[in-house]
Amino acid sequence: MPYLLLILTTLFWSGNFVLSRGMHTEIPPFTLSFWRWTLALLILSCFSLRHLLAQRRIVLTHGKYITMQGVLGVAGFNSLIYLAIQTTTAINAVLVNSCAPIIIVLFSWALYNDRLSLRQYFGVTLSLIGVMLIISQGELATLLQLRFNRGDILVFIRCWPSSSGTVR
Repeated sequence: MPYLLLILTTLFWSGNFVLSRGMHTEIPPFTLSFWRWTLALLILSCFSLRHLLAQRRIVLTHGKYITMQGVLGVAGFNSLIYLAIQTTTAINAVLVNSCAPIIIVLFSWALYNDRLSLRQYFGVTLSLIGVMLIISQGELATLLQLRFNRGDILVFIRCWPSSSGTVR
């Protein structure tokens, strides 16, 4: 069962890019983001409302922070992705988005002086090599001729920890 859930998670995550690109001429980006998260809120409320009410004191105490994280992290991520998808392909958006772990590691190092273990360094390096191989299709000349459009740049900006709420 855990493997099925992992596969479904990947399917839903990548499907988000494909669906948003497929609908980009029909539904404006912020409308799509609003209705996606409204539907998610309704579904999750069925499972969490009782727990939320039981911990309402904590929620009220930290409500501003929770709201900020929701807007900048979850809703902000999808809104920028949906906006980017207007001018780039789903494949480009996913490839540029796959740089997020590398950017997070760099921010953690620069801002918090975090050090990578050998295993983490290997993982980041392997990830970067994989992204570069896919983007270049194995040709160095392709990397030298890369041109980024507005959508690619928006996805890259979305990867920054400050816009996704991922850095401590």
